[in-house]
Amino acid sequence: MKKSMAIAGAGTLGLVAAGAGAATPAVAADVTTPCATFGDHVFAAPGETPDNWFAECVPQYGIGKAEFTISSDIDFPGGFAPLDDPSVTITTEYGDEAAAYFGNDDDTAPFFDLSFNPDGSTPASQRYDANIAAPVTGVASAGGWSDLPEEIQLACEGSVPFAQAHVATFGSAGATFSQVVDGEEWVYDVRVTPDPVYFLLTLDAENGGTYADICITDGERTFVGQGEGGEFEAREVPPFVPDPSGPWAEYIGDFPRVTVTPEPTTPPAPVPMPEEPEAPELAATGLEVAPLVGSGISLLGLGLLALTGRRRKTADS
Repeated sequence: MKKSMAIAGAGTLGLVAAGAGAATPAVAADVTTPCATFGDHVFAAPGETPDNWFAECVPQYGIGKAEFTISSDIDFPGGFAPLDDPSVTITTEYGDEAAAYFGNDDDTAPFFDLSFNPDGSTPASQRYDANIAAPVTGVASAGGWSDLPEEIQLACEGSVPFAQAHVATFGSAGATFSQVVDGEEWVYDVRVTPDPVYFLLTLDAENGGTYADICITDGERTFVGQGEGGEFEAREVPPFVPDPSGPWAEYIGDFPRVTVTPEPTTPPAPVPMPEEPEAPELAATGLEVAPLVGSGISLLGLGLLALTGRRRKTADS
C-alpha cells in the first residue's frame, strides 16, 4: 500500500491562484450531523458549503473500486471456493451497517459486487474486483492552496482557483474470508487502511456559483471530473480513488493465506479416587473387650481338654 500522508492543518479558505487573489466565498459553520444513508450525500449550494465538508451532513462510509489478490504457497485445492461463493464465511465488523447505508443487500458486504477475475490469476493466486466500502473517521477543511501538501498541489495543479478544499480520513476497510477444504481451514484477511483523500472544488469563473472541475486525489491517484460527473464521484467519498489515466480500480495488494494455529487441547483432569471413610470411634462401654474375654476362656478350655487327652493316652499305654 502506498505511503500515508499527514492531514494538512486547517486554514482560511478562499479563491487562491498562483500570483492572484480573489474574494473569499461565504461558508457555513462546520457540519456535524451524520448522514443516515448514502442518499444524504447531497452537495450544499455553492457559497453555502460548510467549512469542513462540501455536503450537508458528515458521511459515515465511502465506497471505491478496488482490485486485490489472494495467494498460496501451494496450488489451491480443487474444492477451494471463490471468495464470492455463498459457502465462504465472511467476518467483518461493519458489513451489515455498510449494506444498510448504501441500500445494498449484497451478502459479501462490505465488498460489493465482489467477483473473481481470471485475468492475472494463477493456480496459486486469485485476482478479485470489488466496490469496497470503508468507514469514514473524519472530514475537515484542508485549508488554502499553500496549506496543501506538495503532492496534492501537483496532482490538482489545474484546479485553481478553487472554492474550497476538504480532506476525508478512513478507518480499516475489509473482511476475513474463511472456508474448510478437505478438513483443512483456509483463511484470508483482506484489510487495508486507505490514505486520506482530498477534494478540491473548483469554481467556474464565467458561471459564478457553480463548480467547473472537482479534483479528488490521495497524492498518487487523481480523478478530475467536470459538472455532474465530478460531483457523482465526490459524493461516493471514494477511499480508493478512480484514475482515468491508468487502471480505474486501485490495486490494494496481495494477501497471503493466514496460518491458523490450532488451539492447544487441555487433557482432562484426573478423577480423584474416593477416600475410604474412617471407622467411627465407639464410646468406652466395656463391651468391646467381651469377645476377647470369651476367646480367652475358650482357649483355656481347649488347653485343658488336650492335656486330659494326653494324660489318658499316657495312662493307657
